[in-house]
Amino acid sequence: MDYLLEHLETVKHHYTASNSTPHLISSIQLPWEKLNKYYTLTDSNTAVYAAVALYSGMKFEYFEINWAEHPD
Repeated sequence: MDYLLEHLETVKHHYTASNSTPHLISSIQLPWEKLNKYYTLTDSNTAVYAAVALYSGMKFEYFEINWAEHPD
């Protein structure tokens, strides 16, 4: 979800700056809003954090990289 949100934000800024059609900007904004809604819900569910930490491919690497500014 992090990657998708980041990508949609980048594309949205690019096309907004290039004065693209409102239809194109809307087609980027709407999926971003939906994805962000579910991303925000993961903040209140500690099971998601446990699953990421226990996943052998990630362990705490995800938190060390993406939450470096919040070590607590």
